[in-house]
Amino acid sequence: MRNLLLSIVSGLLLSFSWPEIGFSYLIFFAFVPLFFVENKLKGKRKTLKLIGLSYITFLIFNVCTTYWIMYATVFGVVSAVLITSSFMVLVFIIFHKLKSIYGYRLGYVSFVALWISMEYVQMHWQLAWPWLNLGNVFAKDVYLIQWYEYTGIIGGSLWVLIINIIILNVILFNNYTKYILLGLATLLFPIFFSLSVKFNLENRSDNILNVVIIQPNIDAWSQYKFRLSNMCSYLVQKNHINDSVNILLAPETLLQNYLWKRDPNYMYVKSHRDSLVTIYKGDIDRLYDLNNYGSNLSILVGATLSDFIRGDLEKYNSAVFIDRNKDIQIHNKTRLVPGAESIPFTFLSNLIRNYLPKEIVAPIGNFKSSNEIEIFKMDTVDILPMICYESIFGNLANYKDFDLISIITNDGWWGNTAGHKHHFHYARLRAIEQRKSVIRSASTGISGYINLNGEVVSSIPWGTRDAISIKVSVNNIKTFYNKHGDYIGRISSFLSSLLIVVGFVRRKVNKN
Repeated sequence: MRNLLLSIVSGLLLSFSWPEIGFSYLIFFAFVPLFFVENKLKGKRKTLKLIGLSYITFLIFNVCTTYWIMYATVFGVVSAVLITSSFMVLVFIIFHKLKSIYGYRLGYVSFVALWISMEYVQMHWQLAWPWLNLGNVFAKDVYLIQWYEYTGIIGGSLWVLIINIIILNVILFNNYTKYILLGLATLLFPIFFSLSVKFNLENRSDNILNVVIIQPNIDAWSQYKFRLSNMCSYLVQKNHINDSVNILLAPETLLQNYLWKRDPNYMYVKSHRDSLVTIYKGDIDRLYDLNNYGSNLSILVGATLSDFIRGDLEKYNSAVFIDRNKDIQIHNKTRLVPGAESIPFTFLSNLIRNYLPKEIVAPIGNFKSSNEIEIFKMDTVDILPMICYESIFGNLANYKDFDLISIITNDGWWGNTAGHKHHFHYARLRAIEQRKSVIRSASTGISGYINLNGEVVSSIPWGTRDAISIKVSVNNIKTFYNKHGDYIGRISSFLSSLLIVVGFVRRKVNKN
């Protein structure tokens, strides 16, 4: 019973450390009860018991922090919770086995390496879901983690894990003074360094842009009833569009009428009845009309692009950039939401498409993706566009030259829950990692402007139809993280692989 209670406590501590749910400081000892269980568990079937107890911990963590997915899809929340919980349990059990081979100290080194490796994989594989990577826990407390410009969020995960292990040592060993001092140093040094970075950071600005961000407050479930003409009229009537405005930012998939991928000036429709293709002028023309009120205006808006290739419909969740000369640039989303926008793994996609009726398969997971984010060029300013799910992947912005980050999204699928708030706060981490201003437009959710320190300068709250006119600073800073990427994840993956292989060989040798 004690072990069960400790496992539950660990799950609750992890959950209540998350943004909008509790206090981030709880994360620093959230693993300790589960570590204590692993250390004290004895008797037969120890591994089997540990699987069950650790699954309880991570199931609680996943359910409490991502329950809101059920408002969009029940299948999605069940899949996300079970797969991610299983992944975390697998890490814990491998750690348990390696600890029995290598001993206490190297065992906990293996846990840190394994967990960081899991988070690294969660940012790259086809079922990528880095929402619960531990470094995200400080998304609201950005004063603590200004050093993410050197490490990315994985640096935060490393910080959390080390402090948890030090606290465990304080509890388990008599020489606790040494571990208390070590723990305080490990906790406080990054905080003081963060405050120092923030204090000394120049609010560098190579240019100032006048930006209008609109939040149309569209119900996600009735989005197709939205009228673009109403939005344009609203902007003109409120005098948001004038000759001084440089950028109008509008949300994801605002243009729903299947713009033709080959030329977004047109819409592209195929009649399935008579197999005819109809091409006609679309929504882009309505946006062009705004240039009559703002001669320097460029527009960045979300759209669904489509084309028929060899008889099959190809759809893209895209960002369309219309510069002041009416030239069009396109970025097609690179990270698709598993299940909702894509069916991961080719064999699984083929299996589903071969055995389910086309009427069921057609609307599910049939978006196409691009391999790289396309940088939008606007005079002397380069913009990195991120579409919804892409904005939780800090690594997507690395190794690129740009001056400003734009995020377009639709967070209305989850209702007024913690989900859309998490998503907004994660954008603050992107600002710190890259030391760039972030402008964000949501169909429904939170729209706003975040400065290069990750501080929210201006925002439009949930459930509000509004537009804000702001002055945004842009710069061409390249951070250490931008230049070197997730080096902590790469090192951890190598170390984990080495420990597993050597441990396996050592165990075989000892048995013989």
